[in-house]
Amino acid sequence: MSENPNETTQDEASSTAENAEPKPATNAPEKPAKRKRKPIWFRVLRGVALFYLIALVLKPFHPADLLFFFPERDTELSAPASGPKATEFWATTPDGEKLNMWFLETIEGESRTAPTVVHFHGNAYNMSRHVDLVDWLCFHGYNVLLFDYRGYGKSSGSPTRAGLQTDGLTVLDWARSQDFIASDKLIVLGQSLGGAISMDTLGTDSQEGVLGLALDATFDDYRYLGNLKCGGTFISEPVTWALISKGHDPRDSFPKLRSFPVLVIHGDADQLVPYELGPKIAAGIGENARFVSISGADHVMALARSDGRQALLEWLDEVKS
Repeated sequence: MSENPNETTQDEASSTAENAEPKPATNAPEKPAKRKRKPIWFRVLRGVALFYLIALVLKPFHPADLLFFFPERDTELSAPASGPKATEFWATTPDGEKLNMWFLETIEGESRTAPTVVHFHGNAYNMSRHVDLVDWLCFHGYNVLLFDYRGYGKSSGSPTRAGLQTDGLTVLDWARSQDFIASDKLIVLGQSLGGAISMDTLGTDSQEGVLGLALDATFDDYRYLGNLKCGGTFISEPVTWALISKGHDPRDSFPKLRSFPVLVIHGDADQLVPYELGPKIAAGIGENARFVSISGADHVMALARSDGRQALLEWLDEVKS
């Protein structure tokens, strides 16, 4: 060990060199500064604005209109072989579409003089999946005329709101022209989308021979229903306004539905069309409309239950007398 305090030994110099921190090279590249994220409110606002912009771009095409139609095509569809006597018929619309129909004859009494219930079915499948909801009427003195809208079952074409109104008018005109149907004893029954179409159809001047209108689990406004299904908020309302077209809304027909009795049925367990629309429609039509609530019935299932069928039969018996 050196006696000179200012003198550093070789071992001490080595130890100091080993413990010294390395100095960064002066020519090393600097790390890029971390990009600051936009506030969450800004990102949400930007996303909403983009969503609305896309909706406005798509508005001329109204793509959400198609969400009301779920047709099932079946070129091999045939009238039921069991149950009431069923005969297949065809009707041609003014714009050239071919509509497939089944006429089910009453089992009680003479079919030529019996009232005929013209059935407008819901938005899905075709009439073969809906016949069980109405064929029982044949055991209570009624004929039943079912038909498939354009694009459904064996009917030609593709469904549109205006086209389905044309289909309803065509079928009613066809029924009035047949000598085996009492043209002055027609009763219209519409379920779900069929209720909307039947109101739109009878909202024209084509009411000749119609004794009454029965509605089940239906709605009065396409945009309103679309908004409810999207959450029913101030955010969803302009979107449904853009994506769903206006026109042929059932509520526009209310003033012309006051010349005959109307029955409005709705199950209070409906998971598809909100229950509150039932009494709303009855109130909108007026004093000639009767509302009947079916406890525990899901969408269009009121007529699959005894209490729902009894309510319809009681009203039908009043209307035909």
